[in-house]
Amino acid sequence: MSEALVFASPSRDSEVLFRLIEGDELIILSRTDADALNTVWYQVGQGQRYGWVAGSQVTTRGDVELAVLLPLQTPSAVVSTSDSTRPPADLATPTATLEDPTARVAVPELVVFELPDRTSGERLRLQSGDQAELLGRTAPDAEGEHYYLLARDGNILGWALATELELRGAVERVLVVEDAVDVALSALLPSEVAPLTLTTP
Repeated sequence: MSEALVFASPSRDSEVLFRLIEGDELIILSRTDADALNTVWYQVGQGQRYGWVAGSQVTTRGDVELAVLLPLQTPSAVVSTSDSTRPPADLATPTATLEDPTARVAVPELVVFELPDRTSGERLRLQSGDQAELLGRTAPDAEGEHYYLLARDGNILGWALATELELRGAVERVLVVEDAVDVALSALLPSEVAPLTLTTP
């Protein structure tokens, strides 16, 4: 059975976080430009784990140009935990261009959740004025609420309520993740040496 490795950062020298096997399907959350070895990296996730897979290991369906382009600076992945030993979010000045979809915290303190649901675990808190990149969003729920998947310098932060964010840039490019818990994160790995397939909606 074929498999592909998912790394903590867009580099084969970084830690392997998990493996994708034949039959997995994932949505591409973001991508990099080609590195020195001409490899494009895709940021993907499985459950609450997120990381990077080399484009040379996968084939894609859909328009990958719609995925947010992140600067290639070997960002690390954030893996959700239920304890209080999470590293603090890096909140330096964002590197996004004016067109890239970004969000600014519009409330005094923003709770960022593990899943797009107020009852899910809290990952971290951001302060008024903090900024982040937008990687995905949910469709509005029965109460009309929806969530955005936030990232910072390549790190997935988690999910935040749209009503607590000031959106900037090409927000219309942010992809709707139909089922953020399951669909958000899976890859199709053919049984031969062919690479796995990642999809964009």
